[in-house]
Amino acid sequence: MNEEQIGKELKKRIDFELIDELFKEFKNLKTAFINKDKVNVGLYGGRFSEICVACILNLYTQKKIDINKIQFDSFINTLLNHPKKTPEDDILTLNIPHVLRSIYTLRNKKRIAHIKSFNPNYFDINYIHDAGVWVLSQLILTLIIVDEKKLFETINSMMEKKLPIVQEFEDKSIMILDTDVNFKDEILLALYRSPERISNEELKLVLNLKYSSKITTYLRLLYNQKLVHLNKQGSMITNLGIKHIEEKFPPQL
Repeated sequence: MNEEQIGKELKKRIDFELIDELFKEFKNLKTAFINKDKVNVGLYGGRFSEICVACILNLYTQKKIDINKIQFDSFINTLLNHPKKTPEDDILTLNIPHVLRSIYTLRNKKRIAHIKSFNPNYFDINYIHDAGVWVLSQLILTLIIVDEKKLFETINSMMEKKLPIVQEFEDKSIMILDTDVNFKDEILLALYRSPERISNEELKLVLNLKYSSKITTYLRLLYNQKLVHLNKQGSMITNLGIKHIEEKFPPQL
């Protein structure tokens, strides 16, 4: 189940605007984490927490929530006081709210949203990122049926990836709109755009190539440079590969 399918299923139970915002802020959080942007990890982690608590409250009350008027502490307390009748209730109205509050506390108490004497550190941004991943995964696993391994891959690939240098067409093939881009970067750009692992044959189609032998040679080179990960299912860009592409071809976030 891919990101679009997961979003569609969640929107059957939670306001679609809230789900769109939830995914948007999670992608921003993940992008900031990859870029080691400590302040924005905290900021987007806080926004993700606000939207997430609004999503859960909407799920239980079915009342429209104005994203401009989210009262974080009040919403958290409402959920914590909600009767826990099932294991799902424990996850959604007890465990997740406590984790969200911890993220929000770091956002408020460190030098992120306000002037403070304590700067966010390596451990803070790793916790905020991993906590965000856990929260999103538990929300999804509690509300819809999805394979855990597939969900891991989907969540891991959820980033804002808008590159003006790349145009995608209706057959899923892409065109690099710069004749000076080398083949190594063409492969990385194609993998950067993909939310999932790509086989050599799929990569050949995406890049509109006649032969795959060239792809195999360059993928091995990229693997040795730790820019891509290879297995029997195909290729996936690594965090180092993402950093390389975003530094060379700044995305539109």
